[in-house]
Amino acid sequence: MKTHILIPAIIVLQIVLFASCTDGAGIKNELDDVESYIQDRPDSALAVLEKIDSSVVKSKSTRAKFSLLYAMALDKNYVDTTDMSVIKPAIDYYSRLGTVDEKMKAYYSEGIIYFNRKEYDNAIVSLSNAESLIQNATDLQYVGLVYLAISDVYNRTHLPEEEIKYVKLAADAFDRWGKSGYYHSTLYRMAQAYTNARRYDEAGPLYEQLLSDLSTPEYIVRYVKEDYALVLLSGPKKDNERALSYMQEVVSEYGYLRNTNLYAAYAYALSACGHTNEAEAIYSQLYSLDGKDYSIVDIWKSATYEKMGDYKEAYSLLQKSLTYQDSLLNITLSHSTVRAQKDFFALKNSKMLLEQKTKQYEVLIVLVALIVLIVVLLVIIRQRTELFRKERIKIAEIAESMRTRLKESEETRILLRQEIASKEQTLSKLRTEYSFIYKNQFKRLGELCETFLLANERRDSQRIVYEKVHELIKDINGDKAGHERFESMVNKSLEDIMIHFREDFPSLKEEDYRFVCYTFVGFDATTLCIIFNMPSLASVYTRKSRIKKKIQESSVSFKKDYLDHIG
Repeated sequence: MKTHILIPAIIVLQIVLFASCTDGAGIKNELDDVESYIQDRPDSALAVLEKIDSSVVKSKSTRAKFSLLYAMALDKNYVDTTDMSVIKPAIDYYSRLGTVDEKMKAYYSEGIIYFNRKEYDNAIVSLSNAESLIQNATDLQYVGLVYLAISDVYNRTHLPEEEIKYVKLAADAFDRWGKSGYYHSTLYRMAQAYTNARRYDEAGPLYEQLLSDLSTPEYIVRYVKEDYALVLLSGPKKDNERALSYMQEVVSEYGYLRNTNLYAAYAYALSACGHTNEAEAIYSQLYSLDGKDYSIVDIWKSATYEKMGDYKEAYSLLQKSLTYQDSLLNITLSHSTVRAQKDFFALKNSKMLLEQKTKQYEVLIVLVALIVLIVVLLVIIRQRTELFRKERIKIAEIAESMRTRLKESEETRILLRQEIASKEQTLSKLRTEYSFIYKNQFKRLGELCETFLLANERRDSQRIVYEKVHELIKDINGDKAGHERFESMVNKSLEDIMIHFREDFPSLKEEDYRFVCYTFVGFDATTLCIIFNMPSLASVYTRKSRIKKKIQESSVSFKKDYLDHIG
């Protein structure tokens, strides 16, 4: 019983494992392998991709990769598919996810399919999406292919200047990519674009460059000869013989020319070079072909009649050609009108579907609005939080700055306190010195008073007092050692004022230094007159004025101190 249950379970498990393997690593690895050689062997890549059953692929990323590689393989094998479902999984996935190169390739493939469907308006939209990604793309091959496809759209919509602009961009991309085949092919397309714009002077040199370049692929050389022959026949610098030579080379090598226009141009070249019978034979064959579009043959035949001088026939064929081309234009316009009407009714029918979806969209809009409101509130809260954070940081910085300043102020206060203490110490010393000076002065005054009292009852009291005063003055104005002691005392009391004075005025006499020293300490004119044994008070004032003027006219550092003390 258990065995019967186990066998089906194993079979189911094997199926599940096989399916998961098929959808998982197996297909993914196979796609990675295809991607590695799709550029060089697109036919092999397409063969492998067509054997893969894409319906069993469940992973969106794997389905997108299969879709993109399959579209690329079809394009590289010149299979002009018009099935949009080929690329849809890639567009759905890569428009939201994937690398820049994957997105660009997906939009390019979508644009190519629209181009194959002749929906050039949709094609240009898809290709423009691809172009917007080029700035950040790395695959130069597909950068060139995108530009080339845009150029083709402008070719089909008859905008030659835009066609030239984008084919130049494509050539530059292929040149940077380094594949000569793509580059030469794009140069040929550029020459065609110049020809379509009737810019023959620019088309001609490109054709010449391709023909002279030995690395130009052979199949491109064939196309260049045919198209350059048309330029030489119809351009401003006509060369019928050279044109005929190029066409004959193509016919000789390949056995045929590409289209009716080239055969008609070939007939014209034969006629222009004197091969009238051969030209008429070709014209007869062209008019005998099935089909109604003989306008291009009529144009070249008209040019042949004009060359021969038969202007009547030339005019008749030209008129016939123009009438037929007008009818083609009317048919094209009528097709455009029908297309416009069809689009209008399709739009009308889609309007009903749009109204049905509008209600769904309204609910979605409300939800989106709520989400946006929540996001806005979150952003505001975040901004406020960030603002508060910045303010806290700013306040913390201010506090730190204040702490630094307070610390600096405290250090300054300590320095000032130290300086004040130093000043107090100096003042204390000065007070002590002044006290000592005053004590000596009072001592001498006491001696003088004692002498005066003792001599008061004697006849020679004046002489005794005079001698005592003279003795005191001698002690002040005595020998050199005595004056040095006195000057040292003055320096201590007045911050080395005499030391600075001697340095600032080194050319004075010693007696002048003593005079200044006594003047600084405040001796009056009478005392100075007695000390220096000067003839009168006027001489004291004169000497003092002379020294004061000398100080005033100087530029010494202690000038103000000297003037303050000299009085």
